[in-house]
Amino acid sequence: MSKGVGPAALLAACLAGVGGTGAQCVLLAQAGFVVGQSSAAAFGPGAFVAGWAATAWWAGRSARRPQQWFGALALGLAPLATLAAWILMRLSSAGGGFAPPLAFALLVLAGAGQGAFLPLLARVAGARSTATKVGGLFACNLLGCVCGAYLLGFVAIGAWGRIAALGAAIAASVLAAGIGWWCSRGSDVVCSDATEPVDLRVAALMVGVTFWTLAQEWLCTRVAVLWIGSESAQLSLVLACALFALAAGAALLPRLIPATLGGVMALTVAAAVTSAWPLFAPPALDVLADRGAFWVCATLVMPPMVPLGAFIPLLHAWHSGESGRRLGDLLRFEIVGALSVGPLLHEFVLPACGVSGSIAVVIGSMALSCLAFGVTRGARASSIAAATLCATVAVCAWFQAAPALRSPKWRDPSLTVLAARDDQHFAVAVVDDGLNGERTLLTDQFRAAGTGRDYRYMRALGHLPVLLHVAPRKVAVLALGTGTTLGAVALHRSIESIDVLEISSAVVEFAPWFESVNGAALQRDSRVHVIVDDGRRSLARTPAAYDVLTMEPLLPDSPFGVYLYTPEFYAVARRSLAPGGVFCQWVPPHALEPQVFDALVEAFAGAFPCAQAWLFGTQLLLVGADQVPALAPERFEELGDAARSALADLGLADFAGARAHFVAALAHGSATQRRLSDLDPWIAWRRKPSDGRVLTWLPTNMESLARWSTSPPWNGDATAEATLQAARAVLEARIALGWSEIEVRTGRLDAAAARERALAALTGLASEQLRLPCVSQLRQELDFTASVRLGIAHLNAGELRAALDELLRAAELRSERADVHAYVAAVLERAGKHEAAAAALKRALSICPRLYETPVGDRLRGLGLAPASEHVQDTAPVER
Repeated sequence: MSKGVGPAALLAACLAGVGGTGAQCVLLAQAGFVVGQSSAAAFGPGAFVAGWAATAWWAGRSARRPQQWFGALALGLAPLATLAAWILMRLSSAGGGFAPPLAFALLVLAGAGQGAFLPLLARVAGARSTATKVGGLFACNLLGCVCGAYLLGFVAIGAWGRIAALGAAIAASVLAAGIGWWCSRGSDVVCSDATEPVDLRVAALMVGVTFWTLAQEWLCTRVAVLWIGSESAQLSLVLACALFALAAGAALLPRLIPATLGGVMALTVAAAVTSAWPLFAPPALDVLADRGAFWVCATLVMPPMVPLGAFIPLLHAWHSGESGRRLGDLLRFEIVGALSVGPLLHEFVLPACGVSGSIAVVIGSMALSCLAFGVTRGARASSIAAATLCATVAVCAWFQAAPALRSPKWRDPSLTVLAARDDQHFAVAVVDDGLNGERTLLTDQFRAAGTGRDYRYMRALGHLPVLLHVAPRKVAVLALGTGTTLGAVALHRSIESIDVLEISSAVVEFAPWFESVNGAALQRDSRVHVIVDDGRRSLARTPAAYDVLTMEPLLPDSPFGVYLYTPEFYAVARRSLAPGGVFCQWVPPHALEPQVFDALVEAFAGAFPCAQAWLFGTQLLLVGADQVPALAPERFEELGDAARSALADLGLADFAGARAHFVAALAHGSATQRRLSDLDPWIAWRRKPSDGRVLTWLPTNMESLARWSTSPPWNGDATAEATLQAARAVLEARIALGWSEIEVRTGRLDAAAARERALAALTGLASEQLRLPCVSQLRQELDFTASVRLGIAHLNAGELRAALDELLRAAELRSERADVHAYVAAVLERAGKHEAAAAALKRALSICPRLYETPVGDRLRGLGLAPASEHVQDTAPVER
């Protein structure tokens, strides 16, 4: 092996990467139940790398022969990883203060089981391995990490669950150890004390390289999700691209850059320049967005990561001595860099400086490294020049706008950004949506919540569980969003204390922008207390604390949100409830594949002795308790005027109205489908379709609700039964509307026929029933949608009178919508009523100043309504 690195050794390095990264993906998610999923993603890789580096140092300095080491690894890796996973599973239900430090210690221990491979393989490769040989080992190891991240961290978890994925990772690592044992037969190379000690400047550079690498990977992920989303497939793709780029840098750049002071300086400058690339990449990402997530990830992530992959091979070749010892001595300094990146970047730099500022800080530290490293080695001029170049790049990065402000969602011309900030977890913005006529909260590219009519169910999410409790005193609201649910809870004056559990400090900071729906409860209500932390972890620390717990977290099939919909989470939630407590959770039927929807309902039904389904519009609210909640007419008589008025708007003003929203008592069946759990969160690892099948989800899931429907457990009089009959008719109408929408969009049905098909489900209702809020709201929705579509159709056909009648009706129903006023203007302009057209257009532009930059503006131009120059307005950019 002294002449080169053999194929078997390269294979062992590759398999070690597969096993190490696969185990890391599984154990990080498990640690998330203890420390919070976001904190695990930010701190966990550093802890794992620290353990990896510690064992690499130990193996590099060990006097034992490589064959002995590989034999120990083959025998010890499986029980070590299994023990770490088992303890993490036990810790996930513990709420003590010792649990988070112990979880991170276990990640260090798990990483320690993987760190010995590269120094030992470098030793087997030859005592004087060159940069290209060690680079080849690193490249193969990192390519194995790519496979581990994708095949085990995504495919295996999605197909078989987390336990099977961990088993496959252990098998890969044990196989790597076995191949290493075979390669080291007859090798008599051991650690040599003659190895040159690592210079302190090199040690400091190694600390910096580790920090830069982990920080850049995290920052690239923060930017990538703004273009491609944050589902598991996309996150796995970002990690795979980063590891592949590191592998390419380790394999190729040592062949081009000399292992000298000048070479290291040049590499550092290259790393500084490419580290700024994510801030200048948005135009290229926009061009590539239509080609798919891979091209976006590759373009964004690979350039800044490639130079970072070459540092270790170059620095390894710089020193003399036995190869394994040299590599181990270098890698020990990764411990400091790995353990510092989470606390420094995640907790301090990112919240204070944002993504752009954090990238500038990382590049600035590269400038300091050049200055300190070169000057102390007698290369003052070159080090000052390199540091100056790095500092210049850092300054340019600092003054770049936040990437989120240049992302497709945030640049949408229908949106006006009012406030924006990066925090530890998201890029958060408050925007005014001119086309929909509402104020919206964005987290990354996700519409988290808004003030429009589509979010009425968020008020029900606050009122319903409070009404179902006999005497609620202490309430918890998990996930603040716009504060709509909090505002609803705060209207009930009998409540003495309200805890808001929110992970994002920026979301809390922006709550005043939504006072119209939250009633300024955070600022003016002394009963409200905010806890900024992972919601699941907060609940685990507060047993038997709450009479009511209500929540609307992220989508159930998102990588972090899924862990708020598993039976294990529901067990945590039940423990946080006081005796007689009520739990309420949102589930979106329109956003979930039917098999995912069924799995979520099944998980909830099996977690509570009493599990119920309630429907508000098209949104499902699940209610869980230890016994049937008490829905009593007297509860409505105790309400104040503000609460009574708010409830009347939702159709919850009295016992009959509230009872009518009940759909089913959910039974825990013996479904043969794949069960959802913490260890098998398969719904977040499925690839979502993006074609017409998505439109079938809502009517299919609503049909399931209709099929599960049962009579309410509270007896009602004739009025209550009539109200229930109307609500069930509305459910059937919404099912018909869902299927009709598919036909409308495919041109097989016109808007008028779709409206009539839905209204047919209401034909048997009496006049009193038709006036109920749930019925009138549906009819308004049908009228608005049909009026807009018919108005545009009449306009295109030149039937101006009919078009104007329909569009004026739509504008009356949704006066906040800019697009409707613009279409009215187009009709009036064609009819020769120029002054009235100008007034309607002015109204539209006052709601959506950049209307003519949207697709609606393109249609208006096609209809002959060009914007007057005085109507074209620019919006001021939001500063980072």
